[in-house]
Amino acid sequence: MKKLLNYIIGDAQHFTLRHRMANTILIISALFGLQATIANSILGLPDITIYGSFGYGIILYILYYFARFKDKLEISMLIALFILIFFYTPVMWIGNAGSVGGAVFYIFLYGAFIISILKGYKAWIYVVLLTAVSLTMLFLEYNHKIKIYPYASDFDRIFDLAVSFIFVIFGITIIIYIYTKQFYKTTNLLSEKNDELEKTNKKILIQKTEIEAQRDEIETQRDSVIKQKERVEEIHQALSDSIDYAKRIQESILPQTSEIEEYVKDYFIYYKPRDIVSGDFYWFTHKDNHTIIAAADCTGHGVPGAFMSVLGISLLHDIVEKENCINPGKILDRLRKEVITALNQKGKVGEQKDGMDISLVCINHETNTIKFSGANNPIYIINPTRKAWPKEAIYFGEGLAGAELKPNKMPIAIYNKMDNFDTQEIKVEKGDQVYLFTDGYVDQFGGEKGRKFMSKRFKQTLLKNADKTMKDQKENLNNVLKDWQAEKDQIDDILVLGVKL
Repeated sequence: MKKLLNYIIGDAQHFTLRHRMANTILIISALFGLQATIANSILGLPDITIYGSFGYGIILYILYYFARFKDKLEISMLIALFILIFFYTPVMWIGNAGSVGGAVFYIFLYGAFIISILKGYKAWIYVVLLTAVSLTMLFLEYNHKIKIYPYASDFDRIFDLAVSFIFVIFGITIIIYIYTKQFYKTTNLLSEKNDELEKTNKKILIQKTEIEAQRDEIETQRDSVIKQKERVEEIHQALSDSIDYAKRIQESILPQTSEIEEYVKDYFIYYKPRDIVSGDFYWFTHKDNHTIIAAADCTGHGVPGAFMSVLGISLLHDIVEKENCINPGKILDRLRKEVITALNQKGKVGEQKDGMDISLVCINHETNTIKFSGANNPIYIINPTRKAWPKEAIYFGEGLAGAELKPNKMPIAIYNKMDNFDTQEIKVEKGDQVYLFTDGYVDQFGGEKGRKFMSKRFKQTLLKNADKTMKDQKENLNNVLKDWQAEKDQIDDILVLGVKL
């Protein structure tokens, strides 16, 4: 039964309540027209009543079809109400005994129909129109302005009234049933929604409690983080102050340029620590007409490297000044011994092999010679006017005005190879430019592909600017490195020292 009803008037899933009510009204009205046709024929009522009821039923069935299956609800309802008020009501009034006939009952059914499918002022407009037409017919009837067809007998009248009453009750019952069903469905749905809402509220309250607890915990942690942050800032500031002070100490330990300017007129020192303090250091002194210059790269950078640099400068000063040693190879031998002793290096497996790489030259101003010794770090000699190079030097290449003196491949630290450091001596000519450096410049990443600068490019840079003053060469080295490095971080301390003889 439920499936049949849903098929006739439409199920609640796909049709609104208004649409279902309209479908119900149309199909009931169509059935009423057909029922009235049969009843009127049995009672022998006038043809206008019989054919009017039949036509009314057929038209309403067609309108029901369009409203139910063709989704033409609005136009179907407007046509149906127009026929109901302005055609069927007058026809049934005239042909069905007027105010004492069964058609009067249907006015109440029509009113219920109108109210059930229309809302607001539209419902009142159509109710007023139906009332106005009914009152007009009543007025015309009692003033004998129209002919009313009576029943043939009292039995016919009672029979028609009974059938009409039953059909009207049936129609109103259907309307009440649909509305009641929808009411309970809506009520149950609201009840379910209320239950869900109550459960949701409980969950929200629980979540609120949890969130408040989490908020309190977060606030506690935030306060703790703020205190830790303030403490870290205090420690950072203290460390920064300490490192700044260490920088001033390191700078004071590094030799003053005035010590070399008296003996070497044209030179530059390109010194660029990665951090505030540096593990690279330069050192020079003058003793017995010899100028000794060193460029060293200590293990690490920053504070650890700075400690090593202080140790290296101090040891070099003692070896040269106090022990009167000016031979580069012997200076490096003594420096290695003192570093091993100072750092208590035993050569054990896993022992930290701290130390330094260094290049050291000794310039003899009387004989115009230089002696060189290196621990992993070479030196370059460039002179565009030179005709020949010493046999000890390794040429940069055919047609290139530069050569290299190779170091010993061992550091100033305990090592698996502990031979004495070699001392190489060459004759220098006027215009020779000697370059000492650490690996920070050539190892810097940059360029389009993010590669190292490399020693080949470094040599080309020095050769390209060999005709410039030492001051201009320093500026050029800085510009070239800046362009190469671009946005990349500096990875190591940088030191390049150039001297023109």
